[in-house]
Amino acid sequence: MATPSSMTSAGAVAAAISACLASGSAVDAKEFSTAEIREVSKNYADCVVKRRYELARNAVVSNANNGEIAKDYRKLIIGDCLVKANKGNGARMKFGGDHYRYALAEALIRHDFPEPSLTTVEGLAKLTHLPTPTSPPDVTGYKKSKAEKVLAAYQSSKLITSLSQYGECVVRLAPVDSHALLMTDTDTAGEAAAFAKLQPTLGDCLAGDGTVKFGKSVLRGSIAINYYRLAYAASHPVALTAEAQN
Repeated sequence: MATPSSMTSAGAVAAAISACLASGSAVDAKEFSTAEIREVSKNYADCVVKRRYELARNAVVSNANNGEIAKDYRKLIIGDCLVKANKGNGARMKFGGDHYRYALAEALIRHDFPEPSLTTVEGLAKLTHLPTPTSPPDVTGYKKSKAEKVLAAYQSSKLITSLSQYGECVVRLAPVDSHALLMTDTDTAGEAAAFAKLQPTLGDCLAGDGTVKFGKSVLRGSIAINYYRLAYAASHPVALTAEAQN
């Protein structure tokens, strides 16, 4: 049974997560190692999926962004899950960017597709991705600080969309190897080997000048979101067709 103090703590954590998702900032200033962040994220997402499976599935399938999760999927923000995952340390960790979405997708894959059921993507329609303006916003007349903030948001949105499209390409070209990567524990030799096996595909999916820089957690997360969405589409063709007609 939860005590009043633990309930209050969980509520405060939920509010912190909500604010983080809306702003893309860190939950708190305490620094954790990358390995610790990835492990806490995994445990937290597993807890959320266990308690709010259908809501989590809908958020990932619809490709809801952080703001939409904070606003329309608030029940996915479960404070005591983070308290438990973080061994009682509350919200004292960084949980910004798209890492929550990535963690949810991986938890859903572990829940729904522990075996590599997606062996081909033949016949599956292209996924929709988060929209982004085709050209930078006009910041004429803005103060320097505001202009920089608006342009930074544009670049961030553009990068997220590009990463999402890149992740779809990787999954389409190598669905089995993508699944194998997502079944490995983070920061292990197994994960490194899975990334190495995907290396040719990662190169094939690069566009433009063929150079891109992002961390393995971001790359893995992008693959996870796209793998789950494609695997779900493959296993629910009738439902998705009906949704498209409405």
